[in-house]
Amino acid sequence: MRYFFGQVGNINSADVEYNPYTYLNESGAEEFLYKLINSPEKYSNYENIDFINGFLKTEIIKNIDGCLYLNIPTLFVKDKEKIISVSQKYAEKLYDSVLTQSNKIEKLCGQYKFNKNISDKYMFIVICCICLDWQALELLEKWEFLSYRVTKPGKNNEYTLTGHAYMSNNESDPVIEPYYANSSSAQIYDYILSSFGSGNNSIIRQCFPDILWKNQGENIPEYYKNYLSGDINKNINFAKQFAAEITMQESKFDLLYEQSGCKKNGVLSIPVFTQQDSSITDTIKEIIEKVLFEWISNYISEVECDLFDITPLKNNFAFADVFNYIWHNIFGICNGMLCKNGIVFNPKDNELFNDYLPFIIYK
Repeated sequence: MRYFFGQVGNINSADVEYNPYTYLNESGAEEFLYKLINSPEKYSNYENIDFINGFLKTEIIKNIDGCLYLNIPTLFVKDKEKIISVSQKYAEKLYDSVLTQSNKIEKLCGQYKFNKNISDKYMFIVICCICLDWQALELLEKWEFLSYRVTKPGKNNEYTLTGHAYMSNNESDPVIEPYYANSSSAQIYDYILSSFGSGNNSIIRQCFPDILWKNQGENIPEYYKNYLSGDINKNINFAKQFAAEITMQESKFDLLYEQSGCKKNGVLSIPVFTQQDSSITDTIKEIIEKVLFEWISNYISEVECDLFDITPLKNNFAFADVFNYIWHNIFGICNGMLCKNGIVFNPKDNELFNDYLPFIIYK
């Protein structure tokens, strides 16, 4: 059996004491959490085990009247198969609604001043990431349909976790293709370096911020190696310089941009969002907010009804506790349809970035 966490939000990796992954990696921890999925355990049988107190401290489990209960919703593979099947149905509804607004959004994306020739890439990032991912999670939390960034114990910890349980080491998650729902971001001064694309863990994103988090000795393109070292502080300093220069269109790293695919023929080939263009993004967000509100009004109760028998709901977790995971499936599948049908840029066809696209936001 296996057990791991799916995370949305930010965990301060430096705050080891309040990082739930610290305790998940201890011997016997996965087996213990797996045990709690369907029934509590007596605290008196475990109180001297370090990871138990760590899980209590990080609110992964809770102690009620001397019994330990799992405090995060947990999904088995059979639950995910059911969620994907239901998500396909409601992703099509979402896709149809977005499609009615696509011409209007395409015209708006053609107005981004940084590079007017990549409107399809702007559409991919604005619709699929900024609106259906980031904005939607904030709105759905505001409308009380899900929990998004929940303040947790420790320093600068805001996240939600979903448990993933496997009955054997050979069991694996069902595959969804095409599916785009995974973003990476790091703020460097006034710049947010980001990438967005598939959740395929076998694909290593060769861009910022992702390469800052990888083992520096592996899978780093040659054109980055002269600028990176194992010292994370040097990496961050380089990222700051990179962000500043790519945004101001200075030329010191022209060759680096060319080789990384971020720049072609002296022009940036990835979306860059500046304050100058913020009104364009805000208008598109307003359009998608209306689409989202209509979709929620029409279908949210049906989604919950169709998924009444998944494990977290049978174990008395609220639908809002698991809808974060469900929503990622719905909008991820919808994004895949938008890409496959040529409505937005399709990263599957992109040799340079291989199923993802970097972008930069200048705050």
